[in-house]
Parts: sequence; structure tokens; C-alpha cells
Amino acid sequence: MIIGSLGVTVTHNRCPARGGGKVMRKKNRYGVNVGLIVLFYMTLLLLLVYFERNTGSAIKTFRDAFWYMIVTMATVGYGDMIPLSTGGKVIGALFIFSSAGVFVLLIKFLFLWMSGSFIPGLVMSLNRTEKWFIFSNLSPDTIALADSIGVDERKALIIFKSEEGIQRSAYSGIRARNLIVADQSFEYLTNYHRGPEPCIVFLMYEDGWMNYEISENLKPSKQLMVICRTDIISDTSKEGRILFDVGIALARYYWLTSPIEKNEKNIVVIGSGRYALNILEKGLLINVLPPEDALIYHVFGDTDMFVNNHPVLTEVLGFNEYIPGRDSIFLYEESWQERADILAGADRIIICDESIEKNLEWLNAMRRYFGFTAQKFILYPHRVEGAEAFGIREDIFRKSIVYRQGLNRLASRVNDVYRKKNGGPALEELPEFMRQSNIAAADHLHTKIRLLLPDEDIRVVNGEICKRAYAVYKGLSFEEREKCHRLEHERWMRFYYMYNWRYAPVRDDSKREHDMLIDYDDLPESEKEKDCAAWEILNEELFEPGGTDQI
Repeated sequence: MIIGSLGVTVTHNRCPARGGGKVMRKKNRYGVNVGLIVLFYMTLLLLLVYFERNTGSAIKTFRDAFWYMIVTMATVGYGDMIPLSTGGKVIGALFIFSSAGVFVLLIKFLFLWMSGSFIPGLVMSLNRTEKWFIFSNLSPDTIALADSIGVDERKALIIFKSEEGIQRSAYSGIRARNLIVADQSFEYLTNYHRGPEPCIVFLMYEDGWMNYEISENLKPSKQLMVICRTDIISDTSKEGRILFDVGIALARYYWLTSPIEKNEKNIVVIGSGRYALNILEKGLLINVLPPEDALIYHVFGDTDMFVNNHPVLTEVLGFNEYIPGRDSIFLYEESWQERADILAGADRIIICDESIEKNLEWLNAMRRYFGFTAQKFILYPHRVEGAEAFGIREDIFRKSIVYRQGLNRLASRVNDVYRKKNGGPALEELPEFMRQSNIAAADHLHTKIRLLLPDEDIRVVNGEICKRAYAVYKGLSFEEREKCHRLEHERWMRFYYMYNWRYAPVRDDSKREHDMLIDYDDLPESEKEKDCAAWEILNEELFEPGGTDQI
């Protein structure tokens, strides 16, 4: 859950020991209990034979004693065997009094066996060739994601790994036709699947390292896709595995669904932690605008990580100073209440601390004690009065967001268009940094389109919208198109600066040095053509018929 580390307790999200330890402990406990019951009755049977050995009773052997126990506990009572000794009669009474409990226990055991093993196994056998989606654990996040998949994939089988203490009724809110809870290991489940499409495993524990380690053991491939939730490893993918960083997904969703509007200039970001950092980083990459529309970011919170991670970026942007024509970043050590003058002049206020309690407290303080007129956004799991909430679970934990389907397809098409003219490998074969560069270029297409179609509310990009934007682009004068190309070069350099590349006369990727980190006017014509191609790409077939870049 997005909010899992923001102060909300996720009661269902229990991380098991490696290899499904809790499930094994649960099974072991059942085994111990059954063993004790068997030992108890075996002892009674042996005592019964002992007590009846010299009484003339028909109970002479262990087999006789066992038959007597069965007919007595079943309340049949044939009368062919009866104990004659006092000890034997006491044991017979114990059989009679315990019979109801034993049969109830037996029925319960059969029911649990059928629901826990037999029925799930039968469902898996009947759906062996369908799409399978396997979830590591139950949490509000996985419920939202499974529900999204259940609605889109009606024939799919959704499997949740069994967890101790979770009632099966907890899964009832998921709108899926086929849903089971299984005790089997990930390895067993993924090997049992025989569908033409890959089996998909979602590793969604709160422990990102554990998710990553499990994904390594599962050996992702073309037939096994693993979607691994982690904010520790870089947000990238390789064959069969997608690393899903909730903070990055949230920041991208925020900026593409709440884009910078006309005349917005002063943006206030309030909060500490990874969500505030992601909001600022994604904003700087997506909101690369013409010089006359340059933005000023005012950041309140712990900003040491941003400064330490981006030394080059803080050199080239206006850092704690306003430089006309460039984006500027002002970092404040004071609280936002102490600099209320900054918020009073803001066009947008984004409240995005990791603690949702703080976020709500700050919003209430703004509404009660301050008359800020800026549009307000708050990181909060529910809709609230006085601000637009983002980070709502159902918005982020959707298949299109977690898979990054639209984004990856669009980035791949951007790379394919580039390959036609310049050669080079496919997106999935590129080094991580270059893949991320293509993804950043794909994200900025939204910004380019909004610049070309300023009167339209663009939230989802498709082929028809791209064609309309391209028609506007082709109608621009030569000078106006040159401004567009210059903007693309600035965007490209912004991405490299974000990851601490510097100018050098000779390119050296190992040192993060690049000879094209220069002013647009100094570029060779071959490089200017690449900046032109970033706008010409709007005329390419970026989407399948009816397809979109679903945010």
C-alpha cells in the first residue's frame, strides 16, 4: 500500500519467513495436535486390553479394543463386546463422552482439507491453461490490484498465498470469477501452470529486499513474470521482472494527471521522505517548459537527500536563487508556517510527507489559520475537503500503473523510431540508464502535446491526439519550431544532469561525461536533427488502433 509506510497500520501485510515459514509452522501445529490425540487414544486402547486380559471379556487383542472404540464412539453399540473390569468401563465412558467432539473435529478436518487443498487444487487443474496471477500476501494494496485485474481479466485465475490468521472472508471484496487461497510454494504454483501466456507473480511484501531476493530465486523468464515491489533497487526492468517503486509511480501519476496549468509558476512542496523527493524529481523531468514559463519550486522539509543525490543539477538550475529563464529550487530550513509569505504567493501547494497524519494536520492548519488561495494537493488515501487528494490506493494499484504497460510500450516505440534512423538495440536490450532516458522522453510527450494543444485537458494520450498536436507543430513558423527543438535539448540535458553527468570534450559513459551537454546553438546539425525528431515522432504510429498511454 502506498500508505503502508505513511503511518497507517496494514494489519494483513505479514511478511513470512523465507520459504513460507508461517504456513509450515501452521501445518506443524496441526500435526502436533493430531499426534497428541492419536497418542491419547492409543494409550486408552492399550490400557483397555490390559484391564480386560483376565476378565473373560471378548476384548482380548488390540484389534478387539479398536473395534469396541469405533462402535462405541459411533453410538452403534452392537453389544458383542463389553468391558467387564472397572478400568475398562471407565475407558468406555471416556469413549462415549468424547465421541461427539472427535466426530466434530473429524468433520472440521475434512472441511478444512477440502477447502484448503482439494478445492484449490481442483480449481487450478481446471484453469491450468488460463492466465494466472499469484499474490504473495493479502493487504489493502493487493486487494485493490487483484480487484483491478479481476475486472479486466474475467477468465484469469487469481491465487493468494495462504497466510496465518487471515480469514477467507477477507478476500470477498475482490471482484474475480476465479480466486483461491493456496498453501503451495511459489515454485510449485509457477511450475504447475501450463498457459500460453506467462504466469505473473506479485511480490508485494513491505520488505523490498525480501521481495527482490524471492524474485531472484524464482528465476523470471518469458514464461514467468515477476512484479517486485521495492524502493531499494533502481526502478527498472529486465526480462521477466518489473521492479515497481510505489513512490515513483505515485509521482508520475500525480504530474501526468495534475499537470502544470497556464500561469502557474510558484510550486510549493511540503514534506520529508521519499514521496516528497519523488514528487520533486519527477516534476523537474516532466515539467520542462519554455524559458518564459520556467517554474520556481519552494521545498519545505528534509532536503539533504535531494542535495546529496543531485550535486550537478543544483549547479545548473537556479539553486536558492532566481535565474530568469531557468527552473529554480529554493530549499527552506524554516517551517512553512514561518514562511507563510511564500505560500501566500504560491500557485500550487503539494503536501506530501510520508506521515499522512502530518499531511492532514497541515492541511487543516492552512484552512483554519491561513488564507492561502493556491490550489492544494495532499497525499492522502481518501478524498478530503479543501484539497485534491492523490495517492488513493485504487488509482495507483491498477494493472496499467503497476505493469507500466502504456509507459513501456510508448518508450519502446520512441526507441524504435530512433532506431530506424540511427540504429541501435531494442529498448529491453539497452543499458538501464538508456532505458530510463527513453522512459523520460515518453513521459515528456505529454508535456509537448499540452504545449501544442494548450486549450485541451490532456490526461490520456492516444494516436488521434498525437496527430492533432503534430498538425499544430507543422503549422508553426521556423523560429517557433526551433524553440521547440531547443526545449527538447534542454529536457535531454536535464535528464543527464539529474544523474550527475557533466560536460567533457570526449564522451566517457563510465565517468558520466558527455560532449553534447552544451548550448543548443553549439550543437552539430546531426544532434539538432535528433531534437527535431523528438517532435516529429508525434506523426509516427506510437499506439495500436484504439490504444492509449494509460496513466
